[in-house]
Amino acid sequence: MVENHASQPERSKPSEFKRDALRLARKVLTTKSDHSLAQELGIIENPYRPLWTPTLGIPKQDALRYMMALANVPRAIGHPYERDPTFKDNDLFHARRMKDLLDLVGKSTHTRNLQGAIYLPKCYRQSFVHDGGEIGWKVKDLSHANPRYDELKPRYERKERQVAHKVLGQINDPLGRKVMTEAYDAYDAATGKNLAISTDKESVFTIYIDKLDGNNMAVYQNYAWREMGFTESPSDMKELADNSVYYELKPALRMLELLNGAPQMEMAQFAVRNLKKYDKGGYPDIYQTGKTVVEKKLHELGALSKDTPLATREETAA
Repeated sequence: MVENHASQPERSKPSEFKRDALRLARKVLTTKSDHSLAQELGIIENPYRPLWTPTLGIPKQDALRYMMALANVPRAIGHPYERDPTFKDNDLFHARRMKDLLDLVGKSTHTRNLQGAIYLPKCYRQSFVHDGGEIGWKVKDLSHANPRYDELKPRYERKERQVAHKVLGQINDPLGRKVMTEAYDAYDAATGKNLAISTDKESVFTIYIDKLDGNNMAVYQNYAWREMGFTESPSDMKELADNSVYYELKPALRMLELLNGAPQMEMAQFAVRNLKKYDKGGYPDIYQTGKTVVEKKLHELGALSKDTPLATREETAA
């Protein structure tokens, strides 16, 4: 689509949020799937932010085969975005973005204590392997926006476990197969109804990162549509956001219950900073509601004096 810049009024310099949203939109709307796959797999050979590293615990050739399979799993099944032919996302892109979020946690000056409270290598493995059960045509990524989510999820979970163990069983290296299977099983054991009672901090945190990426993608994409002149979004974003923030905060609140002291406070601040996307994306009431929920949990745990607001700082990576 060629824009007539001469007829457009001059705009002020976009904010960082707008730049990120538009950059994502241009990538999603202009990139062919085959090119995207080659681009993502090429990251492996690139020393800058590699998705595969030796510390992941799986040989490179096994990782390549697995990643190619992830790239063939479309995301957001049942989500309104699925009806938009220009929207392209898959499980490989999702794993890539989850690693970026974990990198931020591992490098930020604002999460130094949190870094010592969780074993990040386990989180990296789980982010890499957690969607292995979606590989294959029978099981796909199921969006929380799907109106049949609660009905379909138990059935999907049973299928995912079967498929995941079959896929991971094809890893040639015995040690890599064992490490990845253990990572998947630990993550799976903390999902669903077990989340509320799980004491596995790494699995709960990876679940949070999983939900966080899905919501980040949704808010950025919705904002990009509006910025590019769409008069209507393919969905009622307000309703979806109200629903999605609940799933994003559930594992975050469980993490607050499992932590204490400085790591607990850093986790709360990290969760609230990530809610800022709703405020910047045009839904300040959702941000305020989510922030209040986090503060209430801290009050209940005795980590924050009653009626004392949570002090937050803008995220910067060190």
